[in-house]
Amino acid sequence: MKSHINYKIDLLKTANLSVPGGGNVSEDAVPILLSPKYRINRLAFNLSPQKLDKNNELCFQIKYDRESLVKFDILKGDIGFPEISFINSENEVYRLKRGNFKDFLNRNELKEWQTVKIPLSVLIFHVDLKENVLSELGFFEAPIVKIVFDFLSSSEEIRLELSDVAIKESESTKVSLDDLFKIERVAATKNFENYLSERDSISFSIVKSDIAKFLYPGLFKLKILGNNAIQSLEVNEKKEFFSLPLQRFGENVFAIEGVNGEHNFLSSLKICRALPKEFSLSKFIGFSDEFRVEKCYEIGSGLFRIVVNLRSVLKDSGEFRFPSGQDPFRILNRSDIDYWISLKGIPSWLSKREGQYDSYRYGPKDFEEYKNLLMWLFQKAKENNVKVVELWNEANVIHEWNDTFDVLAKMCEVSREARDEVFPTCKIASPSSTSWDFEYFEKLKSHNIFDFVDYFALHAYTYQPEEIHQQFARLKDFLELIGKKELKAAITEIGFRTPAFSEKEQAQYLFAYSIMAYAHEFIDSIFWFRIENPRYESLSSYDQNSSGGYALIGSEGKYVRSSFAAFRFLNKLLCNQPIFKIEELDSMTMVELVSDETSYYIVIKANDNPLERLGKYIYYDCFGNEISFEQARTEKVLIMKGI
Repeated sequence: MKSHINYKIDLLKTANLSVPGGGNVSEDAVPILLSPKYRINRLAFNLSPQKLDKNNELCFQIKYDRESLVKFDILKGDIGFPEISFINSENEVYRLKRGNFKDFLNRNELKEWQTVKIPLSVLIFHVDLKENVLSELGFFEAPIVKIVFDFLSSSEEIRLELSDVAIKESESTKVSLDDLFKIERVAATKNFENYLSERDSISFSIVKSDIAKFLYPGLFKLKILGNNAIQSLEVNEKKEFFSLPLQRFGENVFAIEGVNGEHNFLSSLKICRALPKEFSLSKFIGFSDEFRVEKCYEIGSGLFRIVVNLRSVLKDSGEFRFPSGQDPFRILNRSDIDYWISLKGIPSWLSKREGQYDSYRYGPKDFEEYKNLLMWLFQKAKENNVKVVELWNEANVIHEWNDTFDVLAKMCEVSREARDEVFPTCKIASPSSTSWDFEYFEKLKSHNIFDFVDYFALHAYTYQPEEIHQQFARLKDFLELIGKKELKAAITEIGFRTPAFSEKEQAQYLFAYSIMAYAHEFIDSIFWFRIENPRYESLSSYDQNSSGGYALIGSEGKYVRSSFAAFRFLNKLLCNQPIFKIEELDSMTMVELVSDETSYYIVIKANDNPLERLGKYIYYDCFGNEISFEQARTEKVLIMKGI
């Protein structure tokens, strides 16, 4: 198992170890027992001072015992998984957060040996520690003296093993094309993405970037391979052109080999091909984002949600206002789109904890003034085509709401009063959750919050998409328990973050949850998060604090994920509002959609078992590609058209 190639430090040989469970440590492996007695079980590597740098990697192999119950859990934390911290001689701590660890391993192979490689360049300052020195020097200017794995335990013992734990020199030779070349789509339009096409081919121009001209003068020889085609280019100072065949909807990947003198480069180019936009905008599947209303329209949706942070609201001479240039309503500029807004954050001057750093997480000190604020807000909503106001964003987590449910209920009651006086046709949604948090929903119910609202709002983030059938069934039962027949649910955010999910899995699960939502009459709408990353992102590095893994489109249009194509195919199936019928079969759900005498059957599987033939159909994947039955058998989401 052990491979010493490029080892800089063999941690199992050179470090003094402190091991949870006290297992026998060999040169090859560390057996670890996570005890339920402690919330955190620490594995520590104590080192003689070692000089490391950002070009190094922490590498190891990991395997969990088959009986151990480990779980990525949005509500309770990732049970059985570590937060990894590096400590230098100045007692400064940098870390990989536990929630980001899942991005570096295959979540489907936890019970088998797999290799984990974590570039030290991804580590960030540990802001959650009560005491953490922030050195004036760079973190790696001081030697590293300790590396710790802090595992989150559960109510039962968890067993796992680590092996080949080492610091290595980075083996990565892949570079981002954006660093070397300026690539532009030929005949690009303002609202059409660089790496998206509705046709079976796409053309680009390419020219060396200023960085490449400086670092690599002279001729670049490029070879582009993919979709059974090979193209050769020679790129120097002037612009060159090339075209690529796009054989399928969804992702089309092309490998690029580059040679410049003695320098060799490997990279890739991904193009998304999608069906043309339907004439009818979707009013069932929307998008939640910070801005990008125009992109929402271009994708094909007429439903858009933003979060409005009230923390920034000012009050001058009895008048409320947002700071100059920060009014979120300014982007709601299309009359053909229905808008939902979600509120968060109390202004410090109105908070019962006025002047405190966390004042935004608490209720108002004056409910009459809060009502005045909401009346002003509903007036702005009325002027900007807002259909629904969600009364708080993710109130089930303390970094968004840390006051009592009694206060939250009073705020909902006052919000309804303000709505009734100013904008009675506007609908109100309950404070949303981060996930399928039924304990939180029970608290909303016990405090009569559903009496004040028109919609039950929830976010449907999950790392257990295989539980989709149970999640919807439980939601149905809970709505029946509330006993308010006119109350419908709205999934106001859902997303599946890459790389924890592959891009194909992201598309499949967004497709599956959207179809399941459509097939349940008690759900009004579903919003995907998000359209486009608003901040700069490098395609050759990893940012722990970015939510970029959810987006359909990269910052500055650097990529288009295949979920874009899944949305277009979904909208084709749903745009005519087909009649639906849902049927629960063994280990799968089948949804029949009937429109204009055409029937589609969407099969959503609960496991990876191959599908048996169900009859004579034309088979499609979630992007709209016609596929063979053999290909169809292993798809997580399968679309069938009756012959």
